[in-house]
Amino acid sequence: MSYSKPFTSRLYFYRRNIEDAKSIHARPAWLTRDDKTHEPAVALFRGKQFLAIFPVDEGYRLANQIADGIEIIQGQDNAA
Repeated sequence: MSYSKPFTSRLYFYRRNIEDAKSIHARPAWLTRDDKTHEPAVALFRGKQFLAIFPVDEGYRLANQIADGIEIIQGQDNAA
């Protein structure tokens, strides 16, 4: 997936964004299917608050998008 323009946060959310980023973490998880069996997954939390659960394939997809985004934005920052 490619993006033509990076997302830009609002100035007045800087401290909140930094604190949120520090509190978000991932944990191994089991995703319960309709038939009550489980599949491997990863769960995201902000502190103790559950945010989302991803099957393994979607977890890898998101991890790759995060890594790609870091590489892209660092390349743009270095070019500036």
